[in-house]
Amino acid sequence: MNPVNGQSQPSGEHGARDDEITLQELVGMLWGGKWVILATFAVVLALGAAYTFSQTPIYETSSLVLVEKQGEGVSSILSESGSMNPFGSRRNLANEVLVANQSEAITRNVAVRLDTMETHPRTGEPLAVLTGPEGERRTVGEIAGDLVAQGGKATMSAAAAGENLGNQYESADAIRITVKGVSASEAALISNLYSQAYIDYNRRKSQESARSTRKFLEQQASKFKNRVDRAEQDLESFMQEEKAVALDQETSRIVDQIANLQTRQDE
Repeated sequence: MNPVNGQSQPSGEHGARDDEITLQELVGMLWGGKWVILATFAVVLALGAAYTFSQTPIYETSSLVLVEKQGEGVSSILSESGSMNPFGSRRNLANEVLVANQSEAITRNVAVRLDTMETHPRTGEPLAVLTGPEGERRTVGEIAGDLVAQGGKATMSAAAAGENLGNQYESADAIRITVKGVSASEAALISNLYSQAYIDYNRRKSQESARSTRKFLEQQASKFKNRVDRAEQDLESFMQEEKAVALDQETSRIVDQIANLQTRQDE
């Protein structure tokens, strides 16, 4: 049956084209909702900024401790003063890093130093690591715990320094002592205190080792001397029992006899 108006029905291809959204129509839709998009973007940006500014800034500083590969010697390059402190020590670098990270004696030494300071010696500001979350004063043990706890007000870590130290230190390995804290000046101070405490610890251990070695050698020397004395006594007793004459004494007797014979011949 033919259509009354004489027009044909739209084909399936033409219907699909009508369902498609042209680029112009899409731009028009986005432009119509531009304020919604801008408002959403502004809210996300504001939330991101609020989160960022609400976070406490964390500062990081570090210092190097040089460990000699050959011979005996270790020195520190302090991040603030730049002074060097040589002392005798010869240990494996991995052991040195382990000591720096896990020595309770070093950490407690730093905590005691901080507790006696109370304020930064250069800026005069109170040290944040000395107070807890509620502002209460911490004990030395609590300060030491904060220094090694992740997320503390000042946290120390030590690792082998892999960068080239230059020709001046080509014979040395290095340990990098890093401190992260809420204050840049306080982090630098604690980094220096850790370096010095580490050096003092190793110097003390080296001195103790030297004293132990000396004591051992003295004991061995005393034992050897006693053995020599006993051997001499045994030899002297043997010579007396066997009526033996020492070689130097026999030589002297022969020389005297020759001299007497020459004297008689001269007469």
